[in-house]
Parts: sequence; C-alpha cells; structure tokens
Amino acid sequence: MYLQKCSLMKQYYFLIAAYFLLSPQLFAQNEAERKSCIKLNMLSPVMSTLNIAIETQTADDYTVQLGFAYMNHPTYANTDGLTKAFFLTPELRYQLGETKNGYAFIGVFGRYNNMEYTESERKFLVTRKATSNYQSIGGGIVIGQKLMYKNRVAIELFAGPVYFGIINSKNDFFNKSDYDIIIDQDIPFALLF
Repeated sequence: MYLQKCSLMKQYYFLIAAYFLLSPQLFAQNEAERKSCIKLNMLSPVMSTLNIAIETQTADDYTVQLGFAYMNHPTYANTDGLTKAFFLTPELRYQLGETKNGYAFIGVFGRYNNMEYTESERKFLVTRKATSNYQSIGGGIVIGQKLMYKNRVAIELFAGPVYFGIINSKNDFFNKSDYDIIIDQDIPFALLF
C-alpha cells in the first residue's frame, strides 16, 4: 500500500514538472521577462507530501510566494496510523544581497494547516481507533540562500522558526493532549532543495 502511494506521488511530480517545463513562459529568452518561478520541494516525497510553490518578483528586491502542500503519510511506529493534511503558505521575501550565482534573502510567512491523524491500537483482542483533527494558523521568518544555475534552475536552502496557534481542534486520542499531537506532527525548521 505504501509503495503504491509513493508511486502515485512520483507520477504527480512528473506530470506537474512536465507541464511547467513545457510552458512557453518558462522559456523566456530575455532575462527581464523571467519574473516567476515554480518550485517543487524535492525532500517532501520522503514524508509522502506534494509541496509546490510559485514565486513572483513584485519589485526590485521583493518577491511574493504562495505555497501549497498535500500530505498522505503513514506512520512507521507499531501503530497503524495515517496523517492527512494540506497546508497553505503565503510568503514575502526581501533580497539581502546578490552573489555570483544567486542571492541571500530574508522573509516572513504565514501558514494555514489542516491536519487529520488517525491511529489504531490493538491490545489483547480489542482494536481501538482514534482520530485527531486540527486547524492551525501561524507564521514565522526564514533566512536563506538561492543559488541559480544559468538563470533557469534554482536551489534554495533556508531555515527559520515558526509559531502555530490552534484555531480548531478535535481529539479522541488515548492518552495524548492536543499539544502533544502538534509537537509530534510539526517540524519548525524547513530545508528545500
């Protein structure tokens, strides 16, 4: 089952990449015409996640970005668990300074999360199933470096803290509080290749 999901994620990545690579706007010959870029997070398939974003230059040193992610991730523990989620992330970036092959940046972002976690636990002859749903909104800052290759391909490395606050939560887990579940599912630093 897990291998089928991984194969499906690879197909989604291939179709999205093929569509955007064949798009005429991405083959602009004049450097001034290139104002937008489509980004795929190459580490997210490890967590059964599809993570895409579009970044557009709005002024000389500013860009705005809108990111979307969908997760369908099984747990690897002794339980039968599954995390389904989608995330929406708007971001504003400021270019700190150019280097030979790119630039350093700092940014602020907001993030909306909608997650559902289900888990089954078997004790003796009884199997119990529990579900947790929560929606959160938060924000943070990032600092990073964008490396450009021939002004067509970019690799980004960034990190930064994030803070989330729950706006809606439903939990029927065995011995966990809402706060424990959020800590289990949330990684406050990101790395994008």
